Amino acid sequence: MNHNYSVWGTVESIVAAYKIMDENGNIVPDLESQVIVRRMLTALRRFFFR
Repeated sequence: MNHNYSVWGTVESIVAAYKIMDENGNIVPDLESQVIVRRMLTALRRFFFR
């Protein structure tokens, strides 16, 4: 356990991957999903890194 470390990327790097295609065919950030994922990842980190 002394050498255990996090292998997750930063929360923002994972959140930035959530994108959606708009009506013009452009890839844009999916803001609704990003909010949900940001909250989920923050909660997971708080749980595991206590």
